[in-house]
Amino acid sequence: MVSKTLLLPAMAGWLLAQQAPRQAKTQEEFDLLTAVNQEQDWKKKLPILLEWKSKYPDSAFKVDRQQVLVNTYQQLSRPEDLWSAAGELVDLSPNDVSGLFFLTTFAAGSTDEAKLARGEKAAAALLKAGAGNKELEGPAHKTLGWIAYFRKRHAEAETELAESLRLTPESGLASYWLGSALLAQKIAEKQVLAFHHLARAARYTGPDALAATARQHLEAFVRKNYVAYHGSEAGLDDLYRDAGARVFPSDSFTILSAREVKAAAMDKLRESDPVRYAWLRAKELLQAPDGVSYFDMEMKDSALPKLKGKVVSASPEGRPREILVAILSDRVAEIRLQLDLPMPVKAQAGTEIEFEGAVAKAYSAEPFLVTASIERAKIVGWPKR
Repeated sequence: MVSKTLLLPAMAGWLLAQQAPRQAKTQEEFDLLTAVNQEQDWKKKLPILLEWKSKYPDSAFKVDRQQVLVNTYQQLSRPEDLWSAAGELVDLSPNDVSGLFFLTTFAAGSTDEAKLARGEKAAAALLKAGAGNKELEGPAHKTLGWIAYFRKRHAEAETELAESLRLTPESGLASYWLGSALLAQKIAEKQVLAFHHLARAARYTGPDALAATARQHLEAFVRKNYVAYHGSEAGLDDLYRDAGARVFPSDSFTILSAREVKAAAMDKLRESDPVRYAWLRAKELLQAPDGVSYFDMEMKDSALPKLKGKVVSASPEGRPREILVAILSDRVAEIRLQLDLPMPVKAQAGTEIEFEGAVAKAYSAEPFLVTASIERAKIVGWPKR
């Protein structure tokens, strides 16, 4: 459907009144001109215009007539004819705003090189002809932004699309293209901004919105990439709320990366639970790609930090000399303690113990397990009887 928001002046008497110095070539042309003015039905107006154009191609009113033809195709929702008519109008009158407008807006979203080339030229001309009119400048920047994005000039696309949204914010499509251009630049801080604009496009339902199905797909894309970047869906609702409330994010807007989230959590844990922090840090190093080498070079035959965990199992059952201990969960063993002396009694699974001075002896990456030797006396929390 062709937009009917930009209309040419009403035609009743307009051609004659506005162009009094000019005259029809013949009585027949005069009659055709009059018929165009008087006909109110767009479908009936079109054949009269085409007959007039066919019989009098060099009419003194050819520019005015082409403007009416453009308007007629717009009203009849005939986009291809409108595109051609707008191009012919600009050929006749290079600064005609209506012709430039339609050539500009039709190029936005197109992948046809001929339309892109003509639309780019029209958009540049529209910025000059419509200077100071944001309703003309906004679409011109939008088209230039799309063309730059399509041609992979992403930084240029960002500038043009941001200006378009500043002038004419009611557009979900421009937000989508802007978010895509930001994402394509693969710069961390711009990725964060991209989430805002893509989230806005996914939820925006006003003028120039994406189709409902496209919004659903985009919302799934935003969720997937947000989780990949942030590490979880935490804060996603806040993102959508902020994106729905404003075209551009606030100055304080930010999204922490998964690495930043983890670092912040580790800093907090280091203050609140240094024992647990020490083990998490050691486990992180062991699970890195070079974890085995790290163990052999840095941990083997060295004392582990003070740790606290829960007994998973112990053997032999009566007087155990080997204890499997879970540090980060209740059931998954991460450390095997080999004692110098057996414990005098057994302990139930889940018993919390604390130990310090265990010496690392071996490491298994899969399943994760550190084997360490320890003196029985250095284990605190084991039942006495």
